[in-house]
Amino acid sequence: MKHFNFVAMIVVMAMSLVSCSRSPQDKAEALVAETMKTMLYVPESYEPVLTLVDSAFAPSSSQDFAYKFAELINLTSQIKSVKEDVRSSKSAMSWNKRSYSEYKKDEYEESKSEYEMYSAKLEKLTTRMDALRDEVSAMTSDKEREFIGYKVIHRYRAKGRFEIMTFMSDMIFLIDKDMTCVMAAYDMDDPAFEMFTEMLE
Repeated sequence: MKHFNFVAMIVVMAMSLVSCSRSPQDKAEALVAETMKTMLYVPESYEPVLTLVDSAFAPSSSQDFAYKFAELINLTSQIKSVKEDVRSSKSAMSWNKRSYSEYKKDEYEESKSEYEMYSAKLEKLTTRMDALRDEVSAMTSDKEREFIGYKVIHRYRAKGRFEIMTFMSDMIFLIDKDMTCVMAAYDMDDPAFEMFTEMLE
């Protein structure tokens, strides 16, 4: 019995040493695979194709930086839409004013009210955009890069929602320094991510 316990202890220690000695590549692949299976419609169809591991540095790879850029992208889209609303309501207001009559009076007042509302909204969004740009600029100016973990580019194949066809896609993962958890994941095929990288460059 003592001999069996000794052998069991040796096996457990050997397994611990093997798990501790796994390379960053192995750890990254395991974390990514575990995360991917929680994100897919058909987890059992998941097939890794390529996994590239690189160091990640703040601020450009940090979550906070990414969140601020995501907000910038969202604000850019909102501002574009609201500018169109301002232009449209101003045009309607001008048109109704030129053909001013009792019949058009209500329409003029309505378009004027819309113009004022959209103009105020545009000013608010623009103010936030300017402040956010200053925050991003402050994060990047004259600061040394700080190692914050690992950036993993991952290509995979999997089945889609209706299990009809297999697709290939690319993801980027941000993993902590100790390689114990995925801190963020981004779909590289998402237009928002493409805009993020363009703005970053």
